[in-house]
Amino acid sequence: MNKLSDLQKVQLDILKEFIRVCNLLNLRYFLVEGSMLGAKRHNGFIPWDDDIDVAMPRKDYEIFLKKANSKFCTPYHLTTYKDKEHYWMTAILWNTDVKVQLSNATETITKFAWIDIIPLDGMPDNSILQKLHYTHFYLYRVLFQASHFSKIVNVLRSRPWYEKICIKLFQTIKLENLFNSTKIGNRLHTIMQKYSYDSSNNVVSFISDYKFKEIMPKDWYGQGKKIKFETIQANGVANADMYLKHLYNDYMVFPPIEKQKGKHSAIILK
Repeated sequence: MNKLSDLQKVQLDILKEFIRVCNLLNLRYFLVEGSMLGAKRHNGFIPWDDDIDVAMPRKDYEIFLKKANSKFCTPYHLTTYKDKEHYWMTAILWNTDVKVQLSNATETITKFAWIDIIPLDGMPDNSILQKLHYTHFYLYRVLFQASHFSKIVNVLRSRPWYEKICIKLFQTIKLENLFNSTKIGNRLHTIMQKYSYDSSNNVVSFISDYKFKEIMPKDWYGQGKKIKFETIQANGVANADMYLKHLYNDYMVFPPIEKQKGKHSAIILK
């Protein structure tokens, strides 16, 4: 068995623990992005994927952050951007028994096996207000990423020209120590919560790779729908077809071989 398969097995166990605690606390969650695509197209992981993404409506997400750590069994532990040595905007559930090397950024770092937990927030109905709100968030997102640039910004994947310019700038000029990531993170989450998930017709997963494409009708999420993910049943988005077409177009078609790579270049260290 290769190291990626080993990592996926550990991540599946983390997902099981996440689901157990969500059920215990009666909280909503959804498989999203590549994990939702994997469930639909592969009945589990995309073969080359090296992470699991789940999202929670903001109300459930905040309850989860407050209560979940008291419910987790060892070695599972939840952290957020407010915690020391946490470099990401997502909340992360770790298995602290399994060390993992991440080499997609300027600096190779060692952390633990993980899954990402993303909040879902509301969006206004007006398309211009949507773009203004998302752009406001995106400016602070750039600042947050700059604060941990060498450790978290993926320098391997293809990007639009303006992001390439920013990356070259941050690689050349070391600016990380100029930013307080916790203060920026606090501002980010304040901006994200401007519109309530439960009272909005349109919602967004701000912390994602798909930017404006993440704005979509809340009905697509609905109450979720059970779907097979490897050996378990997990809660996916209710209208998986519309959701996946919106993000990936013809989502049942595999990408070219050269793009069949995990975005974190992650491997278990043994």
